[in-house]
Amino acid sequence: MEQNRYTISDLQKQTNTSKRTIHFYSQRGLIPRPDSRGGAATYPEEALHRLKIIKELQKRRFTLDEIYEAFKKDYQKLKERFIDNIKEEPKTEQVATKEQLSSHLLSNAPNILRSAIVSEQQMFYPHEDSIIDRILEEADRKEIKEEIIRKIKVAEGIELHIDEDTFKKYKNYIKRGVSQLQDILSEKRRGRPRKDKLQ
Repeated sequence: MEQNRYTISDLQKQTNTSKRTIHFYSQRGLIPRPDSRGGAATYPEEALHRLKIIKELQKRRFTLDEIYEAFKKDYQKLKERFIDNIKEEPKTEQVATKEQLSSHLLSNAPNILRSAIVSEQQMFYPHEDSIIDRILEEADRKEIKEEIIRKIKVAEGIELHIDEDTFKKYKNYIKRGVSQLQDILSEKRRGRPRKDKLQ
């Protein structure tokens, strides 16, 4: 059965990914290269699937290097998880009132807290888990918090990434720290004027 083919514009529309980024992913080996035979360059369906998976994994803060490694190890497993098994969430009925839920939480607080601590430890210290295991584990967590990340260029080749909430909370301390770091770097560079002063 012949697979669907997609132009770069098709991929851009269906995944909300810029053409420049699609070219970059293709060069990095994250998606298949286009086929130019017969005129316009087209991509196989796998490229569309991979772009969708990349989007999902980036929401979960996996780096491109980690995603590339995961594709090499077991692309099929990722496709099954993020493409083949996507279904509409079934409608759920209320199984407890707010009062019943509050009572349950209060009476079981120690056990719930203990479970949360164990889960957190497993999440942040995944000792022997492979990249595929980590990705699938993250995928099973339903809530994905979208965060705004502020990028602060301190100097050439040095950039800080700070989430917006933290920046707002500690803005003055961060500005002071960046300013001091820029002073240190300026001295090291023998009196060059400071650049990219934080606004």
